Amino acid sequence: MKWLIALLFSVSLAEAFDRPGDIVNVRPRIWNFSNQVQVEIWNTTDTDIECRGTISIQSERGGYQSEYYWETIYRGMSRSRTFWLRDFNDRVRFVNEFINCYER
Repeated sequence: MKWLIALLFSVSLAEAFDRPGDIVNVRPRIWNFSNQVQVEIWNTTDTDIECRGTISIQSERGGYQSEYYWETIYRGMSRSRTFWLRDFNDRVRFVNEFINCYER
């Protein structure tokens, strides 16, 4: 029983250190250019932020691709990342993002 309590305590302690800070109202801009998607985030706050989440891409041929986004963006800076379709002969039809940004 003691080992179970110690295990639960250590797991809860590890999760406490992994938690992000307060959520920040910074939204990414998404552009699609033929067979690629570009994600750009501007940090207009006065603190460093960490943004993470997924990007769902649907192609014209019916393919579906999911990409993971994670980036640290320092105050007053911006970051952009490009994701390519796996089939270069296909085109992007629809993009949806599920990215949240938190204070560091």
